[in-house]
Amino acid sequence: MNRSQIRERTIHGFDDMIAIAAAEPQPHKLLTVLLRIDHAYAQGDDGKTRPIENEGELVPIAIKSFDIDEKLDFASLKEDADAGAPGWGLMMMAVLPGQGPNPPSEEDVDNHLKRMAQTILSGGSLDRFLFIDREGNAVSMESQHG
Repeated sequence: MNRSQIRERTIHGFDDMIAIAAAEPQPHKLLTVLLRIDHAYAQGDDGKTRPIENEGELVPIAIKSFDIDEKLDFASLKEDADAGAPGWGLMMMAVLPGQGPNPPSEEDVDNHLKRMAQTILSGGSLDRFLFIDREGNAVSMESQHG
């Protein structure tokens, strides 16, 4: 499945992404980057410091891949994430297809995971990725430079 096939379908969250990838004939890997949210703060007129709504910095804290099959569900993914990286606030996701009957190589998976984390660190385009919150709902993300 190429990226354009995924983009043509409406994805509202984790379940949609997994259903689309699982329906394809070749094996896929789910790539995840767990992100901590460091909120931006500003001092109000009353002198109190408060978080600025919808502003902050995302910090990659863990990367991991999963086989996509009928057993993969958000509850177990969240449990795994909580055990390995407590404090995550968002999960960045992508699907990597294999070649024919073969799943993606571990080297290919590692390279893609590292590029995903680097995209966050460098402020690159986030259009190619699905971001979900701790409940498995899609979150709209926008990268701002400067």
